[in-house]
Amino acid sequence: MFNLASGEKLVDATVYELAADWAEFGVVEFQAQFGKAYAKSFEAETTKITASTEAEVKADKDSAPTAGKTERTIKIKAKDQYGEDFAIADKYSLEGSTLNGMPLTAKEIDFDKTNNDEIKLTRTLVKGDKIVIKVSNVGTDNKVLGSSDLTFVVEEAEAPVATSVAGVKATVKGKVAESVVANDEVKLTADVRDQFNTPMAEADVRYAVVEGADLLAEGSVKELGSKNKVVTTQANKEVKFTATKPGTVTIDVFNVKNGAKYTYTVEVGAQKLDKLTVDGKDATGFNKEEVKSAAIKPNPGAALTPEMLKFHVTDANGKVTEDVKVTAQLRGGDSEANKNDIIFVATSEKDGTYKVTPYVGETFTAEGVVKGNTVTVTTTLNNIATSIEPITVTETLKVGTPVKQAVVVKNKHGEDITELVHNKVELTAYTAAGKAATTEEFAKIETLKQNDKTKAYEAELKAEKAGDYTIRVTVTGSAATTEFAVKAAATELKSIDLGQDIYEGVISGDKATYQIISAIDTLDDEFLPEKADKWTVTATKAGQEFKEHGAKVVYVKQDEDGKWEETASNGTKAEGAEAIALKIDTTEADIKQLEEETVITYTVSTTVGDKATKVEDSIDVTISPVRKVDTVEVTPTATTVAIGGKQTIKVKPVDQYGDFIEVKTPETDIKVVSKDINKVAVDGTVTKDEKDKKVIGYKFQVAGKASGSAVVEVTVGGVKKEVNVTAAQAATVVDSIQITGDNVAEDGTYKYVLADQATADLSIAAFSGENEVKVNAEQVQWAVLEGSDIAKFEANGKIKITSAPEKDTKIKVQATFVGKKAVLEIPVVADAKKAAKIVPSTIEVKSAGEVGNVVTDLSKIDADPSKDGIQIALDGKSKNGQDISKNEITLTFTASNALGEDVTLQTGKVTAGVYNPDVATVADPITGSNVVIKAAGEGETKVTLSLDGKEIYALDVIVSKEVGDKVTDAAEKVARDAVLANGGATIANLQTLAGLSNALDVNTIVDANEAAYITAINALNEATATTADVQAEVNKVNAQQAGE
Repeated sequence: MFNLASGEKLVDATVYELAADWAEFGVVEFQAQFGKAYAKSFEAETTKITASTEAEVKADKDSAPTAGKTERTIKIKAKDQYGEDFAIADKYSLEGSTLNGMPLTAKEIDFDKTNNDEIKLTRTLVKGDKIVIKVSNVGTDNKVLGSSDLTFVVEEAEAPVATSVAGVKATVKGKVAESVVANDEVKLTADVRDQFNTPMAEADVRYAVVEGADLLAEGSVKELGSKNKVVTTQANKEVKFTATKPGTVTIDVFNVKNGAKYTYTVEVGAQKLDKLTVDGKDATGFNKEEVKSAAIKPNPGAALTPEMLKFHVTDANGKVTEDVKVTAQLRGGDSEANKNDIIFVATSEKDGTYKVTPYVGETFTAEGVVKGNTVTVTTTLNNIATSIEPITVTETLKVGTPVKQAVVVKNKHGEDITELVHNKVELTAYTAAGKAATTEEFAKIETLKQNDKTKAYEAELKAEKAGDYTIRVTVTGSAATTEFAVKAAATELKSIDLGQDIYEGVISGDKATYQIISAIDTLDDEFLPEKADKWTVTATKAGQEFKEHGAKVVYVKQDEDGKWEETASNGTKAEGAEAIALKIDTTEADIKQLEEETVITYTVSTTVGDKATKVEDSIDVTISPVRKVDTVEVTPTATTVAIGGKQTIKVKPVDQYGDFIEVKTPETDIKVVSKDINKVAVDGTVTKDEKDKKVIGYKFQVAGKASGSAVVEVTVGGVKKEVNVTAAQAATVVDSIQITGDNVAEDGTYKYVLADQATADLSIAAFSGENEVKVNAEQVQWAVLEGSDIAKFEANGKIKITSAPEKDTKIKVQATFVGKKAVLEIPVVADAKKAAKIVPSTIEVKSAGEVGNVVTDLSKIDADPSKDGIQIALDGKSKNGQDISKNEITLTFTASNALGEDVTLQTGKVTAGVYNPDVATVADPITGSNVVIKAAGEGETKVTLSLDGKEIYALDVIVSKEVGDKVTDAAEKVARDAVLANGGATIANLQTLAGLSNALDVNTIVDANEAAYITAINALNEATATTADVQAEVNKVNAQQAGE
């Protein structure tokens, strides 16, 4: 540590000498610098002031000596208190300046208006005049911080001559440019001095760019740039340039008078990177090959290199993926215009669509990361074939039997592109002699087709003559090729195998059984023979032949459950057939009513070859006796029914094999008798018990008449079963109740809302198990559980809202019967006008075909009064209110609020629906207050009306067979007419008609033209039919039409 010798503190700008008695430092001085720098002293750069010329003296006479035309400029510079150069930023005081001791006025001496380092002396000067210019830096407290006297003796008049370029002033946005970044507009002014080192504002100067022209904007006549590298002007005139990217710019500034030069050099920095832009939107190319983007550009003036860039890549689902490698690089190439563009190169491992977003930063989600726009990169497989996978066929082809052979085509990356070029793949067969095989030797090999199951592309190979062949595979437009050898041999049926004898599972009179037949050819291969359904089948028992046995050979295929089903033959083979089978049909006359177990021998035979060699096999099939009722199951076997109520009894006949057995006519085939009809009676007839439209048993009802028990006897096929039924008071059998009423929905909710003074009529339904029991309404107890302050029961089941609630709410009511309880919630609104509802009793039905025929009594149009509710019948009879010409009926509904006042409902509040649109359709949304029900086909369904989405009304609709057939035929005719329009048939409309014929009964198509078209359709379905075959059939049909 060092201390001042005097022990005082350091004084700013004072020079101190360092010394110590314990060491020698030589001469070591330092200056204390810790204050704010200020101008301490001034020096003149101008070396000489000259006298006024004769012309100046003459011009000064009118105003001399205080405001003459003689003007001299004195350039000065300043030093701070530390002796360092100090930038003059202010105009200092010139007070005390004199001419030959005479004070100069402010008009005679002052600083230049724009340049603080230039002093203007304006007055007549004579050689020998002594000028003292006093420059003082005066502080805010009038304290003089620094001052200097600059003394000149006026010398003989001499014209100033531009002599040197002292420097260049560079500014950006009006301020001295301490630094320059890309896209800054830099303004230059030259400091040209005369022989007295005084600035010459109007001297001619020339700017020339010697380095960095490629960094500059193009420029203009008075602006330096990449295309305008030289500008000549005056020293006091600004010259501009703009650097568009970072780098070094060097500009030489010449004094035009004598070539004196000053060199200006600036390092142009980069703008802050805040934007990335990829010029193009999409990039496409091949998988595993480079896909190049358009140029990636930063915001103007910012620096960007390939090394700075990273990429965020997602797949078509928006998930980040590594299936694409993306890198940045320079474009390269010979083009000077874009070889230095930065681009990205994407290479995918899987073809697909990807999103690539360039960014600069640590991570894609980091704060401050700069992201570019997203580019869609789509890659597809290169579809240029370069190779075909080698093919080896080891199995011998059988003459006349087609074989599928997969073909795989690959590109240069080894990718399977068969799907892209399958229609360009050609296969040609050559004989052992090297000649192209004729179609009599080898069938023409058609274009590859895709296998529906394996998705492989396959060729069908079919030899017509035995021999050795070479199959050459080529791809049009490429050099890809391969060859493979095949051997073809003529084969025929050698043997058939019907499998093991069948000992169980075949029942007389039951469904058919399919026994798969194995057919073996002369190569010992199993195959699917043609015309197998023409083979002979015989059936014998102990040598006695059955004539009507029903067995035959059929083509079969497996259904979705793996069960064999028959498929129709087209005369040669069945389309889609997977095997042949012996169909054992036990419903034929000779074997449909076997009373005892019978073994029948079935023999399948055919002949092959020119010598008609017989091939056959036999199988013994044990046929079990015809099904008959063995036991009768009833549910329940004992039950209790309420007096006045009904109970359902279910019946299930079971055969000797433990299976349910149907009866032909349950009303008569199942006999039900009560042994005491005074206590328990059989109510109605026996009906079918169905589930999913399938009969699973039968049912009937018993009715309780008086207290006591009775035996009900059920007889089916001579087998009897008894049910013990006890009749008792309803109160003793009820196990549950439910609140019901006209306005209570099936799901147990109240359909509407109530308001002040509105009422609702409620009742209950009582049940014993699933059976409803009639009860005495007077025995039902009603109570308001919640909302008793606004509602009360006036009579049995009739509840009234006695006052309006403050806001919309719900009341909860309870019904009680013999200890069983049920609860219902009813919405109540504060504003009665909001309680809109549809009132079923006010529905009107009117006929659109008979003006003025309005039926207000629904019972008059009820098609089946025996059923609950109203049955709307579309049966072609006008008495039921329907429009016969349109096969429809119109319902008109009205609406009222809880007070009975008419209400107009907004469109969309009421909607209509139909359970089965194949039977009837209904227009929705509803127009006005009309619901139009239109027949669509035979059957029964329900049409519903819903308010605000809640179903509140349902009508049964019955469409008769007559009307159903009528509308179906009309729809079919429209479809056929559309296909048959414009005359002649095309292959396309033949296919359409083929589709129609599959859905329609051909017997209904009676028109001669249509019958002709059906003939053509059959030709179309032939397995061997070609486009030419179909066209021939079309021409034949057209000829028939022309003849008609």
